[in-house]
Amino acid sequence: MQKFVKIPFIFLFVGSLLGVFLRLQFVSPTPGINYSNFLHGHSHVMFLGWVFNVLLIGFTLNHIREDDQRGVRLLFIILQFLLLGMLVSFPIQGYGFFSILLSTMHTLAAFFFIAKFIKKVKSMTSISAWCAVVALVFFMISSIGPFSLGYLMASGLGKSQWYFFSIYFYLHFQYNGFFFFGVLSLFFNLLERRQIPFDVFGAKRICKMFAFACVPAYFLSVLWAKPGISYNVVSAIAAIIQLVAFMAMLGLLRKVFAHMRTKFRPEVQWLLIVVTMALLIKLILQLLSAFPIAAQLAYELRPVVIAYLHLALVGVISFFLMAWYGELERVSIWFWNGIKLFFICFIAMEICLVLSPWWRAIFGVHFISAADVLLFFSIGLSISCLLLMMGFSKRAKAFLV
Repeated sequence: MQKFVKIPFIFLFVGSLLGVFLRLQFVSPTPGINYSNFLHGHSHVMFLGWVFNVLLIGFTLNHIREDDQRGVRLLFIILQFLLLGMLVSFPIQGYGFFSILLSTMHTLAAFFFIAKFIKKVKSMTSISAWCAVVALVFFMISSIGPFSLGYLMASGLGKSQWYFFSIYFYLHFQYNGFFFFGVLSLFFNLLERRQIPFDVFGAKRICKMFAFACVPAYFLSVLWAKPGISYNVVSAIAAIIQLVAFMAMLGLLRKVFAHMRTKFRPEVQWLLIVVTMALLIKLILQLLSAFPIAAQLAYELRPVVIAYLHLALVGVISFFLMAWYGELERVSIWFWNGIKLFFICFIAMEICLVLSPWWRAIFGVHFISAADVLLFFSIGLSISCLLLMMGFSKRAKAFLV
């Protein structure tokens, strides 16, 4: 699997180019283009080509012996061809026949990997292996969302609330379940690999709190439909549990900060601080969204929702994955320069997205538009992704050193 470690960054770059194209539509629309179709293509490339690929590689390298990886390598290659098919089909037809077929085949292939992985690690007792299994279980749960879309569209419910419930179901259990526990697995494996002592039993209890709260926290994604005050209460309780778990995790890790400062690269330490701050902000916003006024405001202000999703998917997940690569792979200065540029553009875009509903009121009608600013920084993100790819040393033959 070591020879595939650069592939996720290729998809990250391609996904960023799709992001630039999407931003361009707000400045200079392309005739005949279906924006939603390209948005689906962008999200699938980022979810499956970037995050899923990194986690599959990480789980395999961390927990499956090299002599048992042959089948996984073949499966990984098949998954990449399916992704390339989706990269073409989604922009052309959206959730059409070929797109659904390819995404279904990708999910079924992922199920095959999950079955093989769980069989290999069932006797392992490490918390990193446990978190990896939990992550993959959440991946399977999330697949209920897209699998239900075909039925909903065939039943004439393609534009109903149930369609959006299914989309949000998939999104929630991907980034709050699969991605989040995947990140925890990689993080704990870093501690294990660097022989940094920590309270394993305490960490597992905290992870169980996150897992328990993840299921009812889904209701936070549907409060805009006003299902009833009881859903707000359940959502708030779930958000509080996750916030408490976060604070408990911070308290647990405070005891190993000194070891992390001596055994992690300075750049990685900085990225982990960024991830921690982003996660804290995300959890606070999650709790606030349980209140009806905040939920309705978020529903009405789409740019703010996009900023929140980017905070979760980029600020928490992507920055950690970059830190993981930076700690374990031999990378050049281009990689770290790419991360610096990525960080600057990400922060600028987040600020712009949050301010965009009131942009003209703040800056006046003669100031450059929010769409132009977002396009500019999205181009910067693409350049940073290119630098990340360039940052892999050609002489680096060993991963997980």
